Amino acid sequence: MAERGNGQPDLNKGKPVETDAAPGLDEQRLLNTFFELVRIASPSHYEADVAAYCQAVLLDAGWQVTIDDSAAVTGSDTGNLTATLAGSAATRGAAAATGGVAAAATATSPTAADHLFFSAHLDTVEPASGIVPVLSDGVIRSAGATILGGDDKAGVAALLEMARVLGERARRPPPQALQRPL
Repeated sequence: MAERGNGQPDLNKGKPVETDAAPGLDEQRLLNTFFELVRIASPSHYEADVAAYCQAVLLDAGWQVTIDDSAAVTGSDTGNLTATLAGSAATRGAAAATGGVAAAATATSPTAADHLFFSAHLDTVEPASGIVPVLSDGVIRSAGATILGGDDKAGVAALLEMARVLGERARRPPPQALQRPL
């Protein structure tokens, strides 16, 4: 497995890797996101750095992001992060989320049936600092004496990729009908 100069694995020589099963999903970007997430230490009650990372990705993807004030109750250094993407024909019934978090893509109708919610958590068990992920023979492992942090950063990475794909779809112009006068 080749590595990019930034320590990220390179699945396809720098080109996006899309699958037929999930159009728009970029496997390279997903893997890079996972590697970036596991390198951010986030033991329980100290998830603010990874929440900030998720917030930046979601905002960049066009989502509205809020962080609630639950930190005062839980003793964490951050509250729950919630992201919402306004619905359209391209995003109807689809959603994404990150950490202790529900993020939803909603359709134009405000009924509950038009919303999907996904949730994941941002904290990991110890030792959570100094994680070095390694991809070898198609398997991602920790390079040393730390955890990998796949619980639940693998889920967070997948949800962030879904958020990016939905954000990209939402920004596409709607299909245009061409008519010729008779």
